[in-house]
Amino acid sequence: MTALERTTASASTAPERTTASASTAPERTTASASTALERTTASAPTAPARETHNVQAGRRPRSDMDEHRRIAGVEEVPEESTLLATLRPVDPEAVDEGEGDLGEGEDGAPEVEAILTRAAGEVRAFRNYCQHWTDVRLDKDDGAFVRNGEVFCQTHGATFEADGGYCNFGPCEGAVLESVGVTVADGAVYLDDDGYDFVRLGPSAGKGDGGGSRIDFTGN
Repeated sequence: MTALERTTASASTAPERTTASASTAPERTTASASTALERTTASAPTAPARETHNVQAGRRPRSDMDEHRRIAGVEEVPEESTLLATLRPVDPEAVDEGEGDLGEGEDGAPEVEAILTRAAGEVRAFRNYCQHWTDVRLDKDDGAFVRNGEVFCQTHGATFEADGGYCNFGPCEGAVLESVGVTVADGAVYLDDDGYDFVRLGPSAGKGDGGGSRIDFTGN
């Protein structure tokens, strides 16, 4: 091949290489843009999911926590005893006559009791009756006995874990106290359970000391 033929061949090849490079660049740009769009689209639904993650069924949103549902200040809830509160069931038929914390308001409507404690480090609330003999109250208006994160029934010695109400010892071992939903906001404890309305601190109407046999675990 002569020098002239080599020069001509090189000259014809250069445009082909330039054209190939030029056509590849838009493809790469388009692919990158498409990938970025896919990543943005995939991550977009994540934010709403995080916003609703802590919303629990049957619980009122915090914005609905008003003074009518305020039970007490957090510091009023003891760590080594219980705070007693009276509630009114929204559905009167939902309560059992055999439950020891059941009382009756001045208008004849049923009232029940809740006990609140910070024995587990956070505020927890339960209905105020034992799972062994349900007519026995845990807090007889003088505070239930609490020790080492457990709430005691002083009638037959059952112990209930304060963080969830599980009975880990006693005649009703394996049973669980009926929980009452509460939430803490701005240093106060609010009733956060659609099944009840808050009435007052203290026992339900007509309740005495609960009676019955008593085993003293206090050492007194």
